[in-house]
Amino acid sequence: MSALSVNSTYSRTLHQNQQSRRSLSRMSTRAGGRQAMSELKLRRVIEHNQRLREDLARPRVRVSEASASLIRYCKTTKDHLVPSVWGPVGRAEDPYGAQTKGCQCSIQ
Repeated sequence: MSALSVNSTYSRTLHQNQQSRRSLSRMSTRAGGRQAMSELKLRRVIEHNQRLREDLARPRVRVSEASASLIRYCKTTKDHLVPSVWGPVGRAEDPYGAQTKGCQCSIQ
């Protein structure tokens, strides 16, 4: 989803939340359980609005930048589980192989 569509979606939802808040404040003038229900709905709308604001404030990375970073990482980081790409791994440098050194435990 592009930044433009995220902003327009956020703006549309924010506008809907403001309209809901206005209608809920009008409804809250009625007596009894309706007022409590309206306050509950208003609180939920405000919480949803806050979550949307936090989501909009979250830092974004373009897909092209993220994929370039992932490709660069895969090319520079040796993966011992893919010997067909990186070649055979010596026993000394294989972190997944059996350890030849004895255990460093002491029994007390």
